[in-house]
Amino acid sequence: MEIEHMIHKPRRATKITVFLTAVSVMWMFAFSISSAQDAPVNSKLNDTILACFMPPPGATHIAVISATFAEDGSFKEKPKIVESGEGSIDAAFAAAALRAVMRCEPRIAEFHLKGVVSFRFDPSSMSLGTQTTDIPDVPSPARLQAMATAADQLRDIVKKRRQSGQSISPTQPEIAPLLSVLCAPQEAERLKNASLKQYELVSQYARHVNTVMAVYEAETERGPQALITERTRQLGACFDATLWTGTVTLSMFETFFSATPALSNSPEWIVTRKTFHKSLFTATEGVLDGYRLDGIGSDWCLARIRPLDAMTRELIPTMPAEQKKRLRQSLRLAAKCGPKVQEQLQPIAKTIER
Repeated sequence: MEIEHMIHKPRRATKITVFLTAVSVMWMFAFSISSAQDAPVNSKLNDTILACFMPPPGATHIAVISATFAEDGSFKEKPKIVESGEGSIDAAFAAAALRAVMRCEPRIAEFHLKGVVSFRFDPSSMSLGTQTTDIPDVPSPARLQAMATAADQLRDIVKKRRQSGQSISPTQPEIAPLLSVLCAPQEAERLKNASLKQYELVSQYARHVNTVMAVYEAETERGPQALITERTRQLGACFDATLWTGTVTLSMFETFFSATPALSNSPEWIVTRKTFHKSLFTATEGVLDGYRLDGIGSDWCLARIRPLDAMTRELIPTMPAEQKKRLRQSLRLAAKCGPKVQEQLQPIAKTIER
């Protein structure tokens, strides 16, 4: 990607359950910059935009996004696509580039850009990202089978315990191992590296993760406040896995919705999109509700920042005004978790305000 710089003058935390229906792709890319900024700053700016970019594979035409910056580094007007290919994949690529620039506005503002800046995204310079890790980019069939088995066992155990009037806790010996199989945040985050051909694998993964949240919702709705706090703390990894999975599915859904007239012009799909957004917004509110629980602890709140930030940045560009108002209120109330938490929530709040 090249950048050309042209200077011109309390709801409770049980609302986490979501219905995940799509899949997202994250491609790492190499790029160069021509800009009036110093090289070290450019390198950081590259990394910033890279972290926000989730394009579909298969594009062949460059995309150019133009943004005009005010004196304070914020957008003076909404960025726009000024160059794109004609095919549906190239259009989706350009749409993803536009969302990357918009999503990263609060972070880009830290570089104090001024005037008109053109962001040039070139698919020919892209390659799949590689990292040294023991966690694969996408779950194997064997891994998915293990998750399916764990989900079935969890449902069976919960059903029997409810029928016999027994308590259900994430730390119980027969439940804890199942949760460790189903809730793996690092693995869930890496789903963003999946290709479209692996859609079915990722959608299966999402359904299995959601099993835990469905059980959690049913259990805490009828429990006392102390129980809700305890369960929320114990299920931190499951909250994270749910947020990461929702983020990547929403990204892919939005990319193809905006680039495919058959979807964006269909009343049925427009309703589906609104429902999907609402469910993920509810999940985001649910996590923020957890921040307000007495005794939750700032350690729990801080641990949720990254997946929460990713989810909200994906939602905000298309979020209705009423939801933005509710999210601002939830963020203000979430500050109860502590001053450090409040500080780390500020970038999210700034994204809503812009």
